[in-house]
Formats: sequence, C-alpha cells, structure tokens
Amino acid sequence: DVDFQKTFIAGFPSGDKRWAYLQMEALAGFPAKDEWDFAYMGMTNHPFIKGNYPHHEGIWGWGDVADQTVLMVPHIRRSMLEYHDIVWDLGYSETWEDSTARKPFLYQEKPGYDDYYEWRDRRVSIFLYVNLLIIWSLKYLSITNY
Repeated sequence: DVDFQKTFIAGFPSGDKRWAYLQMEALAGFPAKDEWDFAYMGMTNHPFIKGNYPHHEGIWGWGDVADQTVLMVPHIRRSMLEYHDIVWDLGYSETWEDSTARKPFLYQEKPGYDDYYEWRDRRVSIFLYVNLLIIWSLKYLSITNY
C-alpha cells in the first residue's frame, strides 16, 4: 500500500483539465478521480483529482487530501463553448445523480448554435471565469507566503 501524493487538477469546466489529467494518467498508469466522486463515493488513494472548484458546479469534495494543485487556464471563448457542450450533453442537470445517469450521452452529439446562444445569454458571466483565477491565485499566494 503506497500513499500517493495527490495532485488536484483545477480549472474552468471545459476540456483543458482532461488534456492534463490524461497525460498524468498515461505517465503514471493510475486513473484520475472527479471531485464529486470523492464527495459522494468516499475518499480513495487516487493520485489525481480533477475538479472545477470554485466554479458553482464544482465542490471541495476531496477534503484535505490534495498535496498540490495544477491550474489549467483555458482560452475563455473556447472553454465557454466546451462547457456548454458538456452541460447540454448532461441535459443541464443540477445534481450529481442526474449527471451520472446522463454520462452515456457525453460527446455523442453537438448542440446547435441557438442552444448555445440561449444558454450563454441566460447563464454565462465573465465573473465565473475571473473568480476561478482569483481564488486559486490567492490560495497559491497564501501557501507560498509571498
């Protein structure tokens, strides 16, 4: 039994975290786990945790087990499109159970532009993106004592 050092891969909801954790999984030979999995299925010894915290669809589900953080800072326009594609695939679900039930629908179809524009005009705020950067910057500064 090895107690792995845990790396939290944080970012705005989009495909950028996937790029990072797939590389880590391939190099280490161990899978990543989602922040929601830790919160709902319990703590495990997975070395990689992916999540969206502090985005409103993310949670601090891993407790205090993360030893370090990798922050993926995506291009805002591309990440908004990717984020919408994911929430559209999940039927705009609002619970972990509903999202888990809709996992088979991920990446099966592409939503229309009208769906995206309607969602963007109702839900999207640049402050969601800026909040991610501020929270993790402040967390980093408090850890490194700058």
